[in-house]
Amino acid sequence: MRSCLTRCQCIGRSLCPLLALPVIWLLRIAWPPSFVFRTERLAAGALRPAASGPLRILHASDFHLNQGRLAVNRLRRVVAAARERGADLAVLTGDFELPTPAARRAEALELLSELCRLMPVYACLGNHDYKVDHQELISDLRQAGVRLLVNEAVTVTVNSQELRLAGVGDFWKSDLAPEKCLSSKDVAEAWSMPTLLLVHNPDAILLRLRKYAWTVAFSGHAHGGQFRMPFTNWYPLAPIRHNRLARPGLHELAPGQTLCESAGVGNFLGIRINSPADAVFLSIDGPKPMH
Repeated sequence: MRSCLTRCQCIGRSLCPLLALPVIWLLRIAWPPSFVFRTERLAAGALRPAASGPLRILHASDFHLNQGRLAVNRLRRVVAAARERGADLAVLTGDFELPTPAARRAEALELLSELCRLMPVYACLGNHDYKVDHQELISDLRQAGVRLLVNEAVTVTVNSQELRLAGVGDFWKSDLAPEKCLSSKDVAEAWSMPTLLLVHNPDAILLRLRKYAWTVAFSGHAHGGQFRMPFTNWYPLAPIRHNRLARPGLHELAPGQTLCESAGVGNFLGIRINSPADAVFLSIDGPKPMH
């Protein structure tokens, strides 16, 4: 019986991908993968201290560039939109998964280089970036011009305003060390300038990062669940504990702390049902003129 069960399991494992292929094919016909650019807006007071001038940020996440032409073509659309619409800086929140074939990898890196020539680009890593080629990926991203932040922070000046950008390591990969780049909320000096936080997994924010001083966080990971139940904001397949955070867009997590969640550029198996892939243009208003 034991050998029979083992044989059946082996047959089942072999047949499952074959049986899944026609289902995936039908789903892709019924719901062709779509990609949108979302626009979000925050008031100047969303930053602490308040923004001294307008700020425009491009946020993209979860590229999964090893998933074929679709992912690379979407990155090309992101770069084109950045060129046409403009932004002060870009934040990329992980899961790059650069292609393995040399030609396709070079193509993806050239697109990222082009984005870096358009504006300063900052990034953190996602759980899929901790693979055998982890160090090679980091090296390639840095050579392309991406400023990678892994449990570190930098101070930048954008539109005559100082900002702190902090990026943390991945939550699932136990590389999250916020104490290296963030200050506690209770420290007065922590609020001397606005802090923008790059974190791949939004669960990390609610479970580990709420006690730190930051004003706007950017994350991805959930892919918008790749499936949203019609007429609801329920994402049954989202790989996160706090399902509500799978909804793309802005979430006020606490007074003065807002999350900007992206559904991601790429996707798994090319399937998205009622939950399109996206990139986000976030505008933070300048102070209102005095009358």
